[in-house]
Amino acid sequence: MVKIVTHILVPTDFSPSSTPAFRYAVEWAKVFEAQLTILHVHSLQPGLDIDAGVAQQFLDEQRKVAREELETLLAEARQ
Repeated sequence: MVKIVTHILVPTDFSPSSTPAFRYAVEWAKVFEAQLTILHVHSLQPGLDIDAGVAQQFLDEQRKVAREELETLLAEARQ
């Protein structure tokens, strides 16, 4: 049997409205035995490009929060 779906990409912004899409993607990944990639992208806020130190601090905090959220989603997907 040829696998129709081998890889599913699910973007998330960690909002409550993205949760159903994530769960749907997890279920389909299980059905098709497909690889699941979770994608989160964030952008700099306007004005942060003025002070490199503030921008770096903001990015570091955003990365930390995103990593924690992604780890939570990964744990849910592995159940």
